[in-house]
Amino acid sequence: MFHPVPSELRKISKALGQPADPSTSFRRMMQRGEDPKDAARQALLDYCEQQPATQAVLREFGVSREDLDELYSALVFAGAGQWAGRHWVPASALGLPHCLRYFLQRRGQRQAETVYDLIMHFERNRALA
Repeated sequence: MFHPVPSELRKISKALGQPADPSTSFRRMMQRGEDPKDAARQALLDYCEQQPATQAVLREFGVSREDLDELYSALVFAGAGQWAGRHWVPASALGLPHCLRYFLQRRGQRQAETVYDLIMHFERNRALA
């Protein structure tokens, strides 16, 4: 089943999924006082906390905002920091309730396998087990 990206999550994903350009990031940070990727990451955390269905999953698993931020880093570190289909994988993995539940249920298990499953879910519409 195809999973569309909600417009607000798409906008956040676009900012997070931009290739890193240190000179541009530094220039923007000097002009605005913040790194655009940091602002987008905070927007992702806000988005996850504000969506009722995602909020319910976060409560179910006892995940705090700090935990959610660490999960984003863990996803990127494990290889999920990439586009698959129309999804920036770490943002959609946290921002879509069914993906967040899948990820949290598998926390502590083979992370590379979980990341692969998420990528295939977004790229090929493969069901999450």
